[in-house]
Amino acid sequence: MEDNTSWNKVLKLTKCEYPAILKYGNDWLNYNFSFETKIPAITDKDFPKEHQNFTFVVRARDKGNGVFFQCKPDGTIRPHLLTNGLFIVDDTNTIKFLAEFPIEKWIPVRIEVNGDNVVINIFSVSATYKIPSARLLLPSNEVRSVMTLDKVLKLTDENKHPDTSKNPTSSEPKLAFDLDYEKGTVGFRESGKETAMFRKIKIELLQPIYK
Repeated sequence: MEDNTSWNKVLKLTKCEYPAILKYGNDWLNYNFSFETKIPAITDKDFPKEHQNFTFVVRARDKGNGVFFQCKPDGTIRPHLLTNGLFIVDDTNTIKFLAEFPIEKWIPVRIEVNGDNVVINIFSVSATYKIPSARLLLPSNEVRSVMTLDKVLKLTDENKHPDTSKNPTSSEPKLAFDLDYEKGTVGFRESGKETAMFRKIKIELLQPIYK
């Protein structure tokens, strides 16, 4: 595998609940990931404007595990953690960008993934997100509701750093999830009627990969 990978076709993505990722690169560690994206104008009157977005994925081991960022036109970027097919939104670390993302215009995006840090550059404005690494303890009934009702869980300090001493006799069964995003490939996601286009996709590895 070469240290530079590029793809120049235009990708239009929609109805993709789980990320569309590269077939290779699940052993990638640190890299630069760049592309141009365009959010098309709404043609469906029943689709809420606030649901428009473009979403990119990093450190994806497979379609059920990775970190993705939902970028809305108002400049809000919502980080999500995908673990074993479960969606967990990290709302406490939502990014409010200093620039808005225009509709029907190509937007240049560059992401640097280095260690636990993801640096997002859009229109020469940058923001940083730190990828969490922890063991989550989640009530089994919440996990079931997510899997059956198409909801997402929220990452909180309580479930990220659980203190069982507060309620040692609780009979509520909990499921453990290890957040491990040390390596993985890239991709995009647009769920339901969400739609975005991507082009000039390029990945530059920042260090050699050893298997």
